[in-house]
Amino acid sequence: AAYNEKKETGLSSEIYGALLARLNFGQEPALFTSLYAKQDNERPRLHLFANNVPNVVRDALTFASAKAAIRNSFILFKDLSSADSEPRAGQIRQIFLHGCMENGKKIVEPFIVVDEYRSLSSSHGALDPYCVFPDLNTRLYYNKHIDQPRVLKVSDIVSHFAAFFYTPDTIGTECIVARSLERVSHSLSPFLGHR
Repeated sequence: AAYNEKKETGLSSEIYGALLARLNFGQEPALFTSLYAKQDNERPRLHLFANNVPNVVRDALTFASAKAAIRNSFILFKDLSSADSEPRAGQIRQIFLHGCMENGKKIVEPFIVVDEYRSLSSSHGALDPYCVFPDLNTRLYYNKHIDQPRVLKVSDIVSHFAAFFYTPDTIGTECIVARSLERVSHSLSPFLGHR
């Protein structure tokens, strides 16, 4: 979908901050400054507005917000800020196109807002019946989200997962079983622009 300035909506401060952190992650010096920051450098200010879209397609797979298509909203993703190589599980809350100027060129890219499921504590993790079968690519998570949503690039997504909710007797609180449906290659389809 093409970016439409007439359909722009403002990002919440929470999502805007997470987008700024994702775009600046691993960049030295940072690429962008917040609109809310005191102007004290040459970095461009990150645009506050975006176009909401219901889904995005990568490698013939559709990823969608829970509101648009719940089955396409459960994803496993890479946590770039963690040394842990295990993917995280989450549900897509929102997808938006965001545009900004880089070196005089307008770049438009999709971003995914994800509510991440809480990992099991170490004591409950030892009770996860799926951890003894690593070839199943299945893990338990609490059916609770962490407080802060994540903003991801599409390239951060590992795969969809099949979701099943239940309360294991040994844990005593509702969990989500996340079974990876990984068949996604890590190459990206061409988008409107990349960073």
